[in-house]
This record gives sequence, C-alpha cells and structure tokens, in this order.
Amino acid sequence: MQVNVEAMGPCRRVVGVEVEAEQVDRVWKTVLGEVRRQAKIPGFRPGKAPDDLIQKRYQKHIQEQVRDRVLPESYQAALKEKDLAPVAVLDVKEEELKPGAPFSFAVTCDVAPEFDLPTYKGIEVKAAAIEVTDEDVQRVIDSIRERAGTWQDVEGRPAALGDLVQIDYSATRDGAPLADLPPAWTWLAGGTDEWLPLEAETYLPGLASLLEGASVGEERRGALSFPDDHPVEALRGQAVDYGFTLKGLRERSLPAFDEAFVKQAGFESEEAMRARIRDDLRVMRENEDKERRQGEIVQFLLNQADFEVPESLAEQETERAVYSLVRRQRSAGMTEEQVTERQAETFEMAQRQARERLRLQFLVGRIAQAEGIAVADREVRALAERMAGQSRVPVADFLKRVDESRLRADLLQTKVLDFLTEAAKLTES
Repeated sequence: MQVNVEAMGPCRRVVGVEVEAEQVDRVWKTVLGEVRRQAKIPGFRPGKAPDDLIQKRYQKHIQEQVRDRVLPESYQAALKEKDLAPVAVLDVKEEELKPGAPFSFAVTCDVAPEFDLPTYKGIEVKAAAIEVTDEDVQRVIDSIRERAGTWQDVEGRPAALGDLVQIDYSATRDGAPLADLPPAWTWLAGGTDEWLPLEAETYLPGLASLLEGASVGEERRGALSFPDDHPVEALRGQAVDYGFTLKGLRERSLPAFDEAFVKQAGFESEEAMRARIRDDLRVMRENEDKERRQGEIVQFLLNQADFEVPESLAEQETERAVYSLVRRQRSAGMTEEQVTERQAETFEMAQRQARERLRLQFLVGRIAQAEGIAVADREVRALAERMAGQSRVPVADFLKRVDESRLRADLLQTKVLDFLTEAAKLTES
C-alpha cells in the first residue's frame, strides 16, 4: 500500500492511498465465496454455480462489498502510518474498483492543529483577599427585609428615592410621538396609571431626578437621555422629551428585624442567620475569584499558543455562536430589522468567539493528555441528570436535545482549568 499526504492548509490534508492489486484480489475472492454460498441461481445447487456466472449476475453487489471493506481498512492503516488524527472528513474521491488492478482513493480531511504546548504549570495570576464584612452581611439582611416588605400609600409628603410612583406619561422625539419600538418596549412611549420605582438605576434614565420632590397631582416635563448601551438600539445615545403627571405615591414598609422575622426566614437565631449569610457570601466571592483567576489562565494560554484551528470545525462553531448571539439580541428587544442590520457585526463576533473556543478546546485536550486527566461516563451521566433536573425534563429527553460529546468536553475543560488553577502561582496585585 502506498500513502501520500498533501497539505492543503494549516489543518487540512488530502490522504492519497493506492491499494495493491493483490490485496484487492484477496478481498474480492473472499466476497465472491460468500456470495456464491448464498446465491440462488436456477440450474445450480447453492454454492455450486461457476464464478464467472456469479460475478456477472452479482458484479455490482460484489464490487460494493469489496469497496466497503478495502477503503476503510486501508484508510485507517494510512492514518496510523502517517500518524494523523482527523477531526472531520470532507470528501472522498475514488477510482473504479475492479479485480486484478490497484485501487486508488483520496480522502480530504481536517486534522487537529500542530502546536507547541506552552508552559502551563505555575502560571502567574493575581492573588485577591476574600473578605466579608459586617456591613456586607447587613446589606443582605436589608435586602431580605425589602423583599418581604409591603407597599403602603403615602400622603402629605413629596416623592423620594425608593418610593413607588403612579404616573401618566408620554414621550416625544423631535416633536413626534415616540414610535417604532420593539414589542417588549412599547411602554417607553407612554402609559396611564403605571407604577414605577423611583430609583437611580432604571430603564427610564433620569426619572428619579425629574420626579424627586414632586407632589401628587403635579406635572413635570424634561428630556431623558438614554445611555449608549441601552437594550433598545434605536434609543442608544438619544434624548427623548417626557411629560409626567404624578398620581399616586407609595413607600415600602419593612418588617421588623426581630425573632419572629428570623424564624420565618428559617433560622434558629440571629447569630445563625448572620453566620450563614457570611458563609454564603464567602463561597460566592471565592467562586467569583476562581473564575477571575481561570480567566487569566485561559488568556495566558491563548496568548502563548498561536495556531490555526480546523476550518470545518470553525464553521460549525461559528454557526452555533451566531444562533446564540441572535437569540440574545431578540431577547434584548431588537426587531428583526435591527438584527438584520447587525448581521455582519454579529457574524464577525461569532467567528472570533468560535475560533477562540476551539483553540482553548485543543489546548485543554493536549494538557489533559499530558496530565492523564479524563472524564468518566458516570460523570457525564451525573452532569446530564443535574442539568435535566434544572430544566425539569426527563434525562432521556434531555440527552436527545443535547450533544453528549459537548457535555464531556465541558467536563474535561472544567477539570483541566481546576488543575491549572491549583498549579498556578499567586502574585501580589
């Protein structure tokens, strides 16, 4: 068998194989014997018909059977000989297979990239002190009380930050009513008897400063300026004129922080509640810091290892990324017209994200191989069960929708990043 490998790009190869006539004949003879034993030809007992008659009547079937045995077996032998590991087969070209002659074929495939693995143990990452103060714990308690609070009507005072205000309002831009908003955001154009929180951060920027100090029945007008990152693209960086009439006012009444409140929250004592909150905050901040350190490690590896990824995989991953980005755009309230307008920008972003994810996957795979890190089937199953439980669907249905190989890849990446985090060198900020 003769094997020739031609490079068609950083990760694309054409594997040309010529199988000797002797090997073709050996397989042909084997298949011919199998067909003869099963063939039913009038005038002959099973297994007694002459070969020339068998070949004439079953030539196409015999040819296909020989091809289906010779090509894959020879292809795998060629890959082993040339130490190639394809990640995708793109095309197969073959000459006619016939007895007494060599059989040639060429397989175009994408292979894993070749690159020098950077030093991955002892990567320097910034250390951060994890601290939870009494003030942090108190803010959580205050938040719990606020969620348990009730709104009470207020009379005899003007509106203040933190209140809930009932308003009639309308918006104009350049003298015309505000229009052409996404369906989920039409409320920005105006409303009647709407209750809105009077807070510094709101989707109506400047509402708090405009209505703070207003009395019930009072009208106020002003221009509200939308930020450059507002979810509605048509309003980004725009100033819109609003008119408001304050019709009602409510303030939040908080429950007392006493023994009854602590018991209702599920704790035996105030001390136990504060201790649990402190522990939860610490765990949350430790996890956030771990994500930060892993982000630094990933960026270091990507900067150190510069290589191209297989084009076929990049196309598939880009398609997934485009779908994900478009779905987020629609969820943020973009119209189909706005999504289309950003098509080129979205594709460029998706392509960049896809290639970066693939580069990380290949780095993770090489490190896992070097360190003997693997994912067991039971771990994949456990992850699937956990994710199915979160989605409230049976595991079998969940696995029909999710590619199990991606779950395995995600678990492997988690294991490798945990390993690299443990092996990292912490430095002072």
